[in-house]
Amino acid sequence: MFSYLHYITEIVGTTLTGLTSAAEKFNNGTLEDKKQVLFALGSNGAKRHPYPILTDERLSLEEYFWLQQIKKDKQILIDKLEKVRTASQQMKNAS
Repeated sequence: MFSYLHYITEIVGTTLTGLTSAAEKFNNGTLEDKKQVLFALGSNGAKRHPYPILTDERLSLEEYFWLQQIKKDKQILIDKLEKVRTASQQMKNAS
């Protein structure tokens, strides 16, 4: 059975994969790589054609809400990840 949670998990996974090495992909990648990075970041907010818009040599893109939350809480997330890494390393050293 295909659940809403599974759907959201797929979207988040695809988005995070698209953002892996985003600057490198965008600066040195193919057109498809650049599109993947832009779609991972957000859309123009339109439901019918949610693609980023380029007007007057400026890119219009609305970040996805959940990415805004990650950016807002970035330091908290980094601190929590560091605790996990530290705990993992301590368990490894203890064995």
